[in-house]
Amino acid sequence: MKARVLPGLSSCESKSSDFPKLYTEYVLKLAGNEISEMEREYDMTFEYPNVTFYNRVSGSAAKNAVKELCAVIEKYDSKKMCESEHLVFAEEKVYVGLYDSDKHVWSPSTEYEVIDYVRSHYDSRAVFSASIGAYLDQFLSYDEIDRLLPDRDGSTSGMAYYFKDSQGDTIVAIDLSDWDVPGGGIRLFRDTAYGMEEIK
Repeated sequence: MKARVLPGLSSCESKSSDFPKLYTEYVLKLAGNEISEMEREYDMTFEYPNVTFYNRVSGSAAKNAVKELCAVIEKYDSKKMCESEHLVFAEEKVYVGLYDSDKHVWSPSTEYEVIDYVRSHYDSRAVFSASIGAYLDQFLSYDEIDRLLPDRDGSTSGMAYYFKDSQGDTIVAIDLSDWDVPGGGIRLFRDTAYGMEEIK
């Protein structure tokens, strides 16, 4: 029996395939034992295509682990059809960065890089609370801003990252790369009644 076509409409054949999904499942099954070993070694879980570390991890350590994980998958992905972009998280939900296995490019999260810096260089128990837009002159003198950004035009804005340290004080970190300062660099400040006081 011929299919009836409604007036004004033309018939067309619809084709779809779940081959990419089945192929990916096949590749992951082949790599399963090696992936499981890496999950135990690095204290992480791999929920294709994303990776989550159970605890805090430095950006560089996360990048190296995910790069190694991608190399395992690539061994079995002969058709080069598996997803190349992997979102990376730590401590269950904190975004660490993105690794593109095709381009071999790591794109770190500035927020996480700042969190890691504060905990590594100032207070390992500091608790991150928020990132808020701010102006550079809230932290640095006009003389220093002119020296760092001699060609600036008007106020310069970027992000300020707020923490509570283990003493209960409010600590603010800025990454000068947010303000396009050549060479960047993270600076720490204590929020006091008299304004921002730099922590050397």
